[in-house]
Parts: sequence; structure tokens; C-alpha cells
Amino acid sequence: MCSRYISFVTSTANKTLADYLILFHRCAIADVWLVLIYAIHVFSSVSLMVNNYDEATFLEVILVVLGVSVVFLWLCDAALVTRLRSRVREASSSGVVSPEKVEGVINMKRLCVAVSGLGITVYALRFCVQLWKANESLNTVNSCLLAVLLLTKVLRLLALNSFSDWLRATGQATSARQIEALRTPLER
Repeated sequence: MCSRYISFVTSTANKTLADYLILFHRCAIADVWLVLIYAIHVFSSVSLMVNNYDEATFLEVILVVLGVSVVFLWLCDAALVTRLRSRVREASSSGVVSPEKVEGVINMKRLCVAVSGLGITVYALRFCVQLWKANESLNTVNSCLLAVLLLTKVLRLLALNSFSDWLRATGQATSARQIEALRTPLER
């Protein structure tokens, strides 16, 4: 899975619209699986805390709140990527996104990247708090699995973000002025 994501980042010009539609589909499916796996992880924390609520520390409460937030953001992320895929399909004919719809597609991609970035940030914050807490209990296997999950989400975000670069590189934004207008200040 990670090598596929890396290929979108490193060889964007070699990709087709069909490749990106498959990427969006796989991202949505992977997000749902990651949500299920992570929700089980968070649920185990919640159940332990509920059983010992009187002994729950502030850190445990923070971990639960951050975990529930991550699950919610990742569900939103999966829904938005699914919406992006359908928007790209609506805007394209014969493997090309119509120039008048490029801006709407790129804006939808930006929303996906923003929500995904927020989800990764909250996840990384929870991961750091969990590492701090795990320092006391030394649960390294769990920490390693969570680090792999973080790496996967970051690579997925980079692959998703490469879509607008691909649109620009394949000339689907019709003019230099339109291309420049689609770039954010950070991309300039």
C-alpha cells in the first residue's frame, strides 16, 4: 500500500485519471478499514476508563477525547475522498477533466487534504500523548503499530495532494493564468 502512495508522489506525470480514480477508491476503503481498526483501539481505552472511571487520569480522558476525534475526522475524510472521486467522474469525459470544472475539483481536493491534515495532526497529538503515557508502561508493540499507521496516513495524504499537480502537469488547466489562479500561496 505504501509503495503505491509513494509512486503517486514520485512519478505523478506517469499517472492517468483512471489511476487517480482507483487511488481515491482505495483511499476511501483504506480509511474505513483504518477507522474500524483504530475505533477498536480507542474503544478498548474507553472501556478500560469506564470500568475504572474513579481512577481515570486526566491523560486517559485526553486520550479518549483525541481518539474519538480521530475516528470522526477519519470518517469525514473517507466520505470526502468518496465525494472527490464522484466529482472527478462527473467532471471528466474520456480520461480528461473538463477545463471549466478543474477549479471545483481542485477545491474539493484541497478540502480533502485539509480534513486529512487535521486528522493526522490530531492523531499525531494523540500518538505523542500515548507515547508519553506508554513511557510509564513501556508498550512498544502498540507504539510501533501506531507509528506505521501514522506513516500510512501521511503517505496517503501526499498521494492525494499530488492530484492537483497531475492536473496541472497534464495541461487540464487551460491557461497559465488559470494555473496560477489555482495555486495556493503556499504552492507559489
